[in-house]
Amino acid sequence: MTKDQVVSNLDKITQLSNSMLASARASDWEQLEQFEQQKRDLVGQVFPLKGTLGDTTPIIQQIQKIADLDKETMQLAANGRKELSGLLNRISTGRQAVAAYQDIEEK
Repeated sequence: MTKDQVVSNLDKITQLSNSMLASARASDWEQLEQFEQQKRDLVGQVFPLKGTLGDTTPIIQQIQKIADLDKETMQLAANGRKELSGLLNRISTGRQAVAAYQDIEEK
């Protein structure tokens, strides 16, 4: 893969990382998952880096930007998971309360 191809693919990965972050901010986990799959496919095409790439400074900068976006996305996803877990616990507690009330009514 030439340096231009690597840079082009890294640009696409960066765009997907931005889209993933936007999805995480909107709590659109299904869309985030779709972007992540596309990104995973591209990452598999780019890495490991092979060939003569010359000055890798732009590549390193692009990879760092992707890593920063991913870090923020993962933090938002972790927070979303906590919120969803709390919601599911409250739903479960509510169901248990309703079941207990129904048991009392039947007796």
